[in-house]
Amino acid sequence: MTEIDLFLNKIETQLDSSGNGVLEMHQFFAVPVTKVMWRMTVGRWKPEDDVLLTKVVDSSYTFLSQGVVGPGIINAFPFLKRLFPEALGLNMIMELTKVCRKIARVGSYDSQL
Repeated sequence: MTEIDLFLNKIETQLDSSGNGVLEMHQFFAVPVTKVMWRMTVGRWKPEDDVLLTKVVDSSYTFLSQGVVGPGIINAFPFLKRLFPEALGLNMIMELTKVCRKIARVGSYDSQL
């Protein structure tokens, strides 16, 4: 089954489950676009990569929706990240960093084969 077939099946499933024929568009194209960028960068695609990509899309969305206040304060006053990590969004930044590092390891490992 091709990527387009999977995408169209997802649309049909969401339309059927909505009951009112309204399609929820929140992050609808995020994973398909990320898959294309993944293939361009890494050069291959495996089904187990879906979990990583979904996680990075969700983490990125959370990071971007937080705004720039917390990261800006951390950049200006780095010592505050130890005092107020949750309030400044440091935990969320570190989660996104962990996911990105894991993806980088997967891509570099496969390129060495």
